[in-house]
Amino acid sequence: MDHYNSYIGKPLYEFLLDDRVRKYETFTCFDNRPGVLSGVIVELEDKSQYEVYFDKLLYDPPVNVERNWKFSNVIKETIHKIRFIPSSSVNIHKK
Repeated sequence: MDHYNSYIGKPLYEFLLDDRVRKYETFTCFDNRPGVLSGVIVELEDKSQYEVYFDKLLYDPPVNVERNWKFSNVIKETIHKIRFIPSSSVNIHKK
């Protein structure tokens, strides 16, 4: 999973084009502070996930209390951190 670190500092859409990621099942935006986009969770077919974090937003407004971020803007945001969660760990949390 270390090669995913090569996407840090690059736009999210480049990560989404990666062979392992491009056939993702779900794409969910998340906020750690209400209304402030922090990143996305990309869930794969096997239920493993990538948490992709942004440091600062360049294409989305800093605060969006309605949480209706535009996909076309989100995928342009710059990746700050990527965390892989294997499907075995995801299933533990969903029980």
